[in-house]
Amino acid sequence: MQWSDTMDNALVDALVEQVNLGLKSDIGFKLEAYKATIKEIHDKCEILLENRHISNRLRTLKRLYWAIKDMLNASGFGWDANEKMVVATDDVWEGYIASHPYAKRVRRKYIERYDDLAFIFGNECAQGSFASMAYPSPISGKRHGRSEINSGDGSETVRLSSDDEDDHGCAPLIRCGKGSTHRATKA
Repeated sequence: MQWSDTMDNALVDALVEQVNLGLKSDIGFKLEAYKATIKEIHDKCEILLENRHISNRLRTLKRLYWAIKDMLNASGFGWDANEKMVVATDDVWEGYIASHPYAKRVRRKYIERYDDLAFIFGNECAQGSFASMAYPSPISGKRHGRSEINSGDGSETVRLSSDDEDDHGCAPLIRCGKGSTHRATKA
């Protein structure tokens, strides 16, 4: 199946909505999210898809997101907010592509929805019953969704609100995985 830009945009819109509704768990989207996503794509694009189509495209988009995220964390790469693409010198690109062949697909590619992909896939470092939250995009600082931290024992959920900010208007830092730190978003 060939995905069009219109289909991809409908998919990303639907997935952002499903994450906001809490229909994504640590292991992926719930069946209800797949059904709603299929319906939204059908309504916008007049094409009938199955769960496997959504699942396959999710894998492709996740791979794209993590490839970009890894590049932006590597020395020599940056983000052009006007062009919405990863930028680097030719030497940096060639060296990186030599050891990361998938990166060739991202070179000079317009990535309109990176912020949304970061929202959909960027918080997947949470494990078990611990964290479930949306993070600000590393590119735009745009915040999505709700913020909550599960206590880990399943007994309570702590919602973060503007009252939880520090003196600079930043939400508390949350540890997520080995060494990575993120600011929780406002409720």
